[in-house]
Amino acid sequence: MATLTDAYRSTWLHPRLTVARLCDEPGKLPLRTLAVAGGVAVWGSTAYAAAQQQGRTGAAAAALALAGILVSALADLYAYPWLLRLVGGALGGTGDIHRLRVAVVWSKVVPITGFIICLPTLFFSALANQQGLPPSLADTLIFLSAPLSIAKVVIGLWGCCTVVFAVAEAHRFSALRSSVAVILASILISLAGLLIGVVCVLGLAFVPALALLAVSATR
Repeated sequence: MATLTDAYRSTWLHPRLTVARLCDEPGKLPLRTLAVAGGVAVWGSTAYAAAQQQGRTGAAAAALALAGILVSALADLYAYPWLLRLVGGALGGTGDIHRLRVAVVWSKVVPITGFIICLPTLFFSALANQQGLPPSLADTLIFLSAPLSIAKVVIGLWGCCTVVFAVAEAHRFSALRSSVAVILASILISLAGLLIGVVCVLGLAFVPALALLAVSATR
């Protein structure tokens, strides 16, 4: 592969071929940078939408975005490739952690590009929600956002396909087996995230009660 720019472009049309070439590249790949950028693509718009719908402050939205970006990057670099190796290996795959990490992280090129293309929708949405905006202008902004919203959905669907093809190449098996592996690994990582969240919430709920018990026991 001549340059990383060529790899970015070819990921869109030839994800399997791109992953095959990147796994054999002797140079260092910007996997951490792509993982963080992928987290920004997922959690940037999510945090903004949460702030708009729930009336959160900018600081709360920023904290949500930073936490989501960190968790997403760590999951893409470590947890998701490990689960894909475990599940894919059970389905006959032969990919190692390095190949699967390249497949998972490099497939983020599609959602990252989609996020950049659809950034104007956030701007249009912010303007449309302004108080005192003329209805005609608000309708115009919504009309301008519609094509970008459709493009975002299409890019999101192709991003899912890209992950499947990339993992199929990393494991050297069919796209059908890759689909099963990706779905099962996604379910497992979602359940793990849910369990961690429940433990954290319960821990935060019980800490004050335990502190009160400790104080009363010392009296």
